[in-house]
Amino acid sequence: LTFLRRSAGLPHAVIAVLSAERHGASGGKLFTACMSEALRAAGNESPTTWMQRVHALNLLRMIFLDSAFVLLVMPHAGMGFLLALRALSCQDSWAVRNSGTLLFAALLERVLRQRRVKEESSDTSCDDVNGIGARAFFARAPELRSFLLSALHPTLETKSVLATYPILLLMSRLVPSPSSDPTEDELLESFVPLVRSYASSRELRVRTVAASALVPLIAPPALPAFLLDLATELRMVASHNRAHGLLLQLRALVVHASSSLERESIGHLVEALEPSLARLAHPCNTVRAALAHLLTMLAPLAPPFKLSRVYESVQSAVSTTSSVTGLDASLYRTELHRLE
Repeated sequence: LTFLRRSAGLPHAVIAVLSAERHGASGGKLFTACMSEALRAAGNESPTTWMQRVHALNLLRMIFLDSAFVLLVMPHAGMGFLLALRALSCQDSWAVRNSGTLLFAALLERVLRQRRVKEESSDTSCDDVNGIGARAFFARAPELRSFLLSALHPTLETKSVLATYPILLLMSRLVPSPSSDPTEDELLESFVPLVRSYASSRELRVRTVAASALVPLIAPPALPAFLLDLATELRMVASHNRAHGLLLQLRALVVHASSSLERESIGHLVEALEPSLARLAHPCNTVRAALAHLLTMLAPLAPPFKLSRVYESVQSAVSTTSSVTGLDASLYRTELHRLE
């Protein structure tokens, strides 16, 4: 086969043949053989077979998107994500990375049922009703867990953003799934320090998506203590990137759980953030804008008597905003004035 854009009509021809086959709950012989061969070819990482790999990835994408096979492909979803993520980190072929991107986007749409997701900056969380819980997802795709853990390991953080960002994006599309089983909690807890470490990333988008990826990993009963832990770490952080990443993680968790957090817990969080109010005079506009944004969200939720130090710091910062210039200066001023 020759190399054609998105494999041209090849996937459509194969799907036409598969659609003509009568199949049961587990699929017909043709479908089973086709999926087996496509998964094998898509996983062949030999540089000499990149063309077959591209066609296999494009075929898998079309099969996953076809509504006629929606139930049949679900057992293969974990392997599909695994192959897509490996294709995205392929250094030898742009065509493989491109096909991996298309397959990854198709799987997010089909498997996680989230066709349209608002930007993180809109302060809205994933749809918990339509989304898939983190525990349910890893139960359906057990082969993914060990791969994701190894790919997110801190020693590999220097890898290309192309290798880590899709993994964090995938995890950010999951939703929290409450459970009383300690064993299930441990399965997710192993991801927490890895995802949390990406608060230090030099890439702004990685820090942002890592904050969203942390949300489905924290069990609701453990959330108040975890928020206090983040706020305590923020006091001692010197790195601009780390401070900004921690603020993004605090904001993402508060946004998602704002309706379930008790007023007392919010008050304790505001108290824990008081030593960090000095960052409103931070030389980095991005950091102080993120802090002002977080305080803007917490102010309506916290007990009024807990906010006196906050308002004092805000008034002091407002008096100097006219001299603030540079990146995110207008965002910083906007958030401060919302707090007044």
